Amino acid sequence: MPVGRRGESSKPDDKNPSQEARRRTRVREVDFLRLEGTVSGEPLSLFELKVRELLAASPSPREELEAKESQAGEREARRRMRISLACLRRKALSERQARCYELLYLKEKPARKIAEILGVSESRVRHLRSSIRKALERALRREEERKKIRKFLCSGPPLTLKQARVFRLRHLKNLSAREIARRMGRTEQGVGQMLKRAMERFRVWTREGR
Repeated sequence: MPVGRRGESSKPDDKNPSQEARRRTRVREVDFLRLEGTVSGEPLSLFELKVRELLAASPSPREELEAKESQAGEREARRRMRISLACLRRKALSERQARCYELLYLKEKPARKIAEILGVSESRVRHLRSSIRKALERALRREEERKKIRKFLCSGPPLTLKQARVFRLRHLKNLSAREIARRMGRTEQGVGQMLKRAMERFRVWTREGR
């Protein structure tokens, strides 16, 4: 390991994978040049020739990093697709939007064919596509918010049992304050106060980056 000033070890920055990949790539290039015989000019041994072949065939650290980033992007895309499909099951789209979504993204029909099937103009199909994207983005944000709320209720600042129940019914079950009040045998004003206090704690918890 390289040694810095006064015997201090100089470790690569673990928080910067791109910088570490560049460093490892440079080390690899120097080793490869040595094995190519361009550094010392000496002929290569059989062992060094074998190592050169292995180095040439193996992926570089930069390629490994790019592959990992690509895999992470694919995982995120699959996660968003699962959420989008869940949003469809929850009727985040209108009947016509859902039909257009099926034809456009699942059956991969061109806009002209979709217009013929739905009996609308191509400009209307483009409008539907835009409205679908916005609806799914809203649904995705709501799903992410619901995920945060579930985490908050499990590990966030303690709420009273009634506050937690009211918060869950409102934000996870989508019940109105009137429905919650009727179910719990309380007034709407009382439910509103509990929701307000629970939401204040949730916002503080969110600002703290939990």
